[in-house]
Amino acid sequence: MISITLFILIFVAILTFLILIHEMGHFIAAKFAGVKVLEFGLGFPPRLLSVRNGETVYSVNAIPLGGFVKMVGEEDPTELRSLASKTLGVRLMVIIAGPLMNFIVALLLFTVSFMIPQDTLVGKILVTEIHSNSPAHQAGILVGDTIMSANGDVLDNHLDLGLAINQNLGSQMTWTIQRDRQQSSVEIVPRLNPPSNQGATGITVSTTEGHLETRSQLPWTAVASGLATMSDIIVIARNEFANWLAGGPAPKVAGPIGMGQIFSEVAQQNDF
Repeated sequence: MISITLFILIFVAILTFLILIHEMGHFIAAKFAGVKVLEFGLGFPPRLLSVRNGETVYSVNAIPLGGFVKMVGEEDPTELRSLASKTLGVRLMVIIAGPLMNFIVALLLFTVSFMIPQDTLVGKILVTEIHSNSPAHQAGILVGDTIMSANGDVLDNHLDLGLAINQNLGSQMTWTIQRDRQQSSVEIVPRLNPPSNQGATGITVSTTEGHLETRSQLPWTAVASGLATMSDIIVIARNEFANWLAGGPAPKVAGPIGMGQIFSEVAQQNDF
């Protein structure tokens, strides 16, 4: 019971933070554009607490699953300092400021995470099993091969390989493999909707001879890595829906708790 309560509190805290950041974007843009803001509210009524500062009321409401910025004349251009009286460009700026603020905060969090020293597993990605008639089998990959890189990117461990595959479902990839100390390139197309109990390419791999390396990045490279990671997330989400349209399972939609469970499952997965 305690764990369920803790999960609920974490979920509410994260949701509240995301909403606060989103509404803060609308609020800042409206103030900057000279739009009169009547109320900045966290949560939905009934109201619990409120304080007025100048022309704006700042409120905390009972239902924490939302938030709002109440502006003058959102649909009436005749009202003084109303949103509707502003130019199209200003109105668009106020509207997109919310998601833009979420984007900026996400990029900042990713950037900081790449700057913090963290242990990374580095080893050889060994093929331990191949399913018949799978893309890997058709590409000529054999049990005992070592996968060195995918699309020119060096792979540190089997999780890197899994991420690369998920980014390229339905698209041709080029892998560099090593066999008997000889390296060669193979072309492979990960399946959008593979058979049950098989991965997109039909192989099982493991990271062998692994060791931990502590890595961190400088701010400017961390920003680039943060942008790349956000792009990866978008591509993987798109591929999930493409897989669904191709006859695969429906995309998994989860909150913070479910996301944690999914990350745990991915960390243990080795069927690609």
